[in-house]
Amino acid sequence: MIFLKNKLSWELKNTINETYLKNLRVLIEFSNLGETAEKKLRSMGCTIFYRNDFIKVISAEVSPKNINRLIELPYIKYISLDKHCYLCGSNILSSNGVSSSTKLPGTGKGVTIGIIDSGVYPHTDLKKPTNKIKNFIDLYSEITEPYDNNGHGTFISGVICGSGITKSGMYKGIAIDSSIVMIKAFDSLGKSYCSDLLQGLDYIKNNPELEINIVLLPCELNSYDKFLLSLFDKYFQFFNDINIPIIVSAGHNGNVEGKISGFALLNNCITVGGIIDSRYEKKPYKYSSGGIVTKIIKPNFVAAASNIVSLNCDSSYISIRNGSKVYPRKLQEQYTTYSGTSISAAYIAGICAIILEIIPELKPVDVHAILKFCSENIGLPKHLQGYGQVSISKLHDKLDRINKESKRKKY
Repeated sequence: MIFLKNKLSWELKNTINETYLKNLRVLIEFSNLGETAEKKLRSMGCTIFYRNDFIKVISAEVSPKNINRLIELPYIKYISLDKHCYLCGSNILSSNGVSSSTKLPGTGKGVTIGIIDSGVYPHTDLKKPTNKIKNFIDLYSEITEPYDNNGHGTFISGVICGSGITKSGMYKGIAIDSSIVMIKAFDSLGKSYCSDLLQGLDYIKNNPELEINIVLLPCELNSYDKFLLSLFDKYFQFFNDINIPIIVSAGHNGNVEGKISGFALLNNCITVGGIIDSRYEKKPYKYSSGGIVTKIIKPNFVAAASNIVSLNCDSSYISIRNGSKVYPRKLQEQYTTYSGTSISAAYIAGICAIILEIIPELKPVDVHAILKFCSENIGLPKHLQGYGQVSISKLHDKLDRINKESKRKKY
């Protein structure tokens, strides 16, 4: 049996015994019997994504039990986790049941959100009436002025703190007076290495003068590698210990239970899944990863993720050329439409900014408790909604009560 275990990657060996994992996305290398291997997998009830006879690999979703059965077959040479890390529009407020007449309990004033993403374009809605881009750090180059050669980071920034000034407030963010520190760690294709994300977290850790109050990772890591997760866990715990909550996306692996992966499974972050929220019904955003319901609940919360309108950008714009600052041209289209759980996570980051504006001394566990108290069950399975969707009216009432109690204690 020891010899057979050598057919498994070390990451897969570490993952296969986790009791909460029902199925794993794997790459299966076969010898010369590809058709035979595929038939065997189908007979086991495994999901086959494709078979590549040139490199002799089958991509499939297999249970841990079936992986142990597969390595006993002579024509199966090796099995490895299939992993990667990448970035995971109506306007964001109405999509979360917040009408234009709804009074939010705050605006996020004085709160800074550190975002690790693809960059940020100097959009009018982020520059006027006040500049929301507090700082910009590019891990790929020495460019110090904001730019975004992908567009994702700009969109996410608009969801959080866009003023909506270009369209008379129609497409404003949830926490319009908060500010952002953008750390560019993703390339033009929306891809990044784990080491880049860790470098971004390390930059925030080593630069307390940035005064970041919330960290947002609007991306996903499709891996259960214990070593990698232990590295993220160390940073997440560091930030929790200095009262900085971590918000992450649930990812885009579909609604099946147990699909959430990577650092989104860690219990020292707030994981946000996606829903489609219309005036008629609430249902899961079809790509939002289904979570786990054990001692740990994942996702923790959900928010709208489908067809959200936020800021557009000129992805060809580079802010510094030949050592000189370049000013952006006027955009033909000021807004664009995206879907994804990164948008849901950005919305919850904005909600957290409002909470911390009103009660800045809260610990991450307290922020989570307030979100939980103010969330409503929307009738979805627990592995798709966690504690549910945050109610703005409940949040308003809760923060009012906390404020009144705090004032009574002072006097």
